[in-house]
Amino acid sequence: SVRSWVDAISEHVRAIHPRLAWELSNGSAAEHAFIVTPEGDPAIRHLAVQWLAQAPAPDAVWEYFASRQPGPLGSLLLDGVELDLAEYRAIVSWDSARARVDVHLWHPSLDGASDDLRMRAAFLFLDNLLGEADVERWIGSIDLLDAPTGGRTPDELRAEVARRAAEPREGNWTLGTFGDG
Repeated sequence: SVRSWVDAISEHVRAIHPRLAWELSNGSAAEHAFIVTPEGDPAIRHLAVQWLAQAPAPDAVWEYFASRQPGPLGSLLLDGVELDLAEYRAIVSWDSARARVDVHLWHPSLDGASDDLRMRAAFLFLDNLLGEADVERWIGSIDLLDAPTGGRTPDELRAEVARRAAEPREGNWTLGTFGDG
């Protein structure tokens, strides 16, 4: 069973860096996926990428990722609270200066929960909805709402982020240095 491997896998991932996390999921091109994630920490993202570069070649059974991938909206059990991720609602705004979508989230099962639990759940929801890399690239501020809202459904939030990501960016410049220097 997978449970018998949890401690050994955790020990190996912690040997890379104690703040890296891992998870198993259904694969997209393979039957299963193994993910080593920095959990949104840019200071250790390179370690997950380095791990991925040394991972085995993907095959029909296993594929590997250095960040959480988007997945179907199921349920999440977090600190004893079960969340149906499809019940999240979001109010969104576009921050044109940063080219990011700011989100305000509410979930009915989190009424009265601690801010820490609500924020962890929000990040896991967004990672599941968009994938960890797109959350880091396209989501700006994340705020928690204390009252019910008639905001966007998860599918509508995903569509809004995809629409904003597809918009052409005018006036953006990138400065790079090439060569040995």
